[in-house]
Amino acid sequence: MQISLKGLRIAMPLVGVALSAAIVWAVQDQLGYQDTPMIPGTSWHVHDGLRPQPRVVTPGEHFSQLAPPPSDATVLFSGADLSAWKRPDGGEAHWPVRDGYFEASRGGLIRSKERFADFQLHLEFATPAEPKGSGQGRGNSGVMINGMYEVQVL
Repeated sequence: MQISLKGLRIAMPLVGVALSAAIVWAVQDQLGYQDTPMIPGTSWHVHDGLRPQPRVVTPGEHFSQLAPPPSDATVLFSGADLSAWKRPDGGEAHWPVRDGYFEASRGGLIRSKERFADFQLHLEFATPAEPKGSGQGRGNSGVMINGMYEVQVL
């Protein structure tokens, strides 16, 4: 659109640009969508911006053994005991704990007492100082994720 009045020829396109920018800004300010299918078993739409949002997390510091964990972390091993762990049958976890670490016992499995669905895993492990054997006989271990996916630690 052009207006032939002197001085307004530039003003009208600028008003259009400003109006477009305001509309884009308003749309970007909204989180998610309400015109998507419902997530089965919930009252939320897929990508629903009205559902509760995660709280802000203060990240942990750069790695060091003394760095604090992130503010939202659930620490499963403090270096002192296995109180957050149990055997798969529900019994007490009996892996040896010493000097701020625990050592896996041959043939014994443990799992966290608490269950997690949406998480980030931070895992620290050590390999044998002098590995013996070959292949998985050199210190085979693993971490089961949600009781079904195993991440091998060899």
